[in-house]
Amino acid sequence: MSEWEGFDFEEEEEISYGFSDYLLAPIKFASGTFKAVRQKPKLTYWIALLLIATLFALIPSYIQASKVEIKVVGEGVSEDVIKMVEATQEMFMKNPAFLGITIFISSLIIQLVGGVVYFLISKVMGGEGSFSSHLMVVGMTSVPTIVMSLLEIPFFMTSPPIQITIDLRTGKSQGAVASDPMLQVLSMLMALWSAAVIYYGAKYTSKLDSDEKALIVAFIMYLVLILPVILSLVI
Repeated sequence: MSEWEGFDFEEEEEISYGFSDYLLAPIKFASGTFKAVRQKPKLTYWIALLLIATLFALIPSYIQASKVEIKVVGEGVSEDVIKMVEATQEMFMKNPAFLGITIFISSLIIQLVGGVVYFLISKVMGGEGSFSSHLMVVGMTSVPTIVMSLLEIPFFMTSPPIQITIDLRTGKSQGAVASDPMLQVLSMLMALWSAAVIYYGAKYTSKLDSDEKALIVAFIMYLVLILPVILSLVI
């Protein structure tokens, strides 16, 4: 007689999911999709959603950049050098391709770092799942990012132009894009939505054994998500 005879083992049924399920999981909060991500992470979905979020984020970023007027000054600096610096700054700030690449790379780094933090916290709490599955949960927060990008469009379309003066002699610049208080509030609300996604991920992807642990993970990740907003208020 086998030593395991008489014991019943509950096998978790494998759940299939497509890209639309992954895209809608942060909206529907479908526990089945979060479980499926743990069973079979598909990083192609994560990259695809990140690219979509980048395209949406590019719209308000380009509108905002198009309203920035750059003026380069410098006592004793030749007019040719000043014009060259102005042209270079204009190219980097207002070129859609450069803006898109910058947004994608920065979003990629943020999500990778967030995935590492989320994975390590979950493991400390006794969670399951691979790093890839945790990264995919973090990738779901691209959906709140898309919504935020859409909300930013009317703000930046009606915002006044801003002039940034760069002094080549001192290396300092004056003038900056002002942060709208309403956008900061919306950013914190989107971060709260993202934290709710992380909470569901902690429950069903990491399979933490209590709601309290899932809440702790979500709260820590929320603090990480709103850190840029806090820094913008302090600095």
